[in-house]
Amino acid sequence: MSNFKDLPKISWPEGISEAEKAEMRDLLRTFDKAAGDFERDRAVIYPSEQERHRLFHASLNRWRKEWLKPGQCMHQGCSSRSIPRSHTIPMSASLKQIAEHGHLVTPGFGASGIELMRIGVRDASTFPGFCDVHELEFTEFESQKKLTEERHFWLQAFRTLCREIYTKRHYKQKVEAALNGYRNLREAFIIARMDQVQREKPVSVQGVRFEKDSLEEQGVAQIDLLSRVTIELEELYNGVLEELQGRSGKIVMEVRAIDLKLPVCLAGVGNLPYRSADTVRCALCLIAVIPEANETKFLIGAAEEHEAALARYMQDTSSTTMLQRVESWMCHGSDHWFMTPSAWDAIPQVRKDATCNRILDTAYSIGHPVEFSVLDGCRNKILSAAEERLRARTIPPEDVERATALIAEEKAKLNWTGL
Repeated sequence: MSNFKDLPKISWPEGISEAEKAEMRDLLRTFDKAAGDFERDRAVIYPSEQERHRLFHASLNRWRKEWLKPGQCMHQGCSSRSIPRSHTIPMSASLKQIAEHGHLVTPGFGASGIELMRIGVRDASTFPGFCDVHELEFTEFESQKKLTEERHFWLQAFRTLCREIYTKRHYKQKVEAALNGYRNLREAFIIARMDQVQREKPVSVQGVRFEKDSLEEQGVAQIDLLSRVTIELEELYNGVLEELQGRSGKIVMEVRAIDLKLPVCLAGVGNLPYRSADTVRCALCLIAVIPEANETKFLIGAAEEHEAALARYMQDTSSTTMLQRVESWMCHGSDHWFMTPSAWDAIPQVRKDATCNRILDTAYSIGHPVEFSVLDGCRNKILSAAEERLRARTIPPEDVERATALIAEEKAKLNWTGL
């Protein structure tokens, strides 16, 4: 005979039979046991470990195919179908400039988290963004292999934002599908456990409602964040499009260049927190790093209200500061970047791991410097030039102490071990 001492006192509705009461007690006990098992290990909702892996890989394949599926052109007002592969970063002007044997490396999810994966230059930085007609808008600077006119930079900003919007919409759909699948499996698990104790089934379980499931709350929060960021990106998109149409789009953009070809391309967004009076604000910035044959160009843009903060952020354009800024964009901004394979291979493993781990760390922003080196070859070139100037005594005497301290600081990034 069952012992019901561990169940709370139940106020039964009128007309319920003893058989129904008995089954309800068994159901409540079974529910409590199932809920406890679920709390201890979320994986119990899967019929088997094999089925969990099958569902995981089926989801990966589904969303990989969804990403590649052409849809409506992302140019406002265009109803034409997009081509499968629009490049966000210029292929001829940048990607091919830093590729080796037609390949680059880029951050991606591997067996143990973020790792750098090889990718062909024709596949790098592509998404089904624009129709044949609107893809031609980028032809001029693609064919001349450099961005030279103001319109070129606005076009680069435009397709950077288009990819970000496409990515956020895609990822939101993916999270929504995963969350719904999780909810269905969770409910099916509980109901299946309760069905096991039902005998002649005088009580039918129609559904189970959950509260304060941390995984569910994380999914809901992520969907909400993606929705809010997408709205902000769409506002930037409209502003850039207005600039391209010859109107004031209330967008500000800073463009800089250094006479050094960096081994990295980047296009995405990053958050720039700053203080205005007594308030901490945050600018959502579009960012891009475009290496060309003999130099590298940098773009950063935001809503007009952040103009003063953007100007302060980009005020120092020395090669050392620009290098530091790019490393921060790579680690604390966008993971949509591509690097020369040999440049990545030359980095010690401890700093490779630190770079990959930092990409997933949301505590940082593009306003935070990176304490270790990612672009070793460029840093060594800059340091060699600075040390040569010190030896030749071409640095003004009043700047020698500062230059010496800066060299020591940059060398420490190359020797960083994380200890």
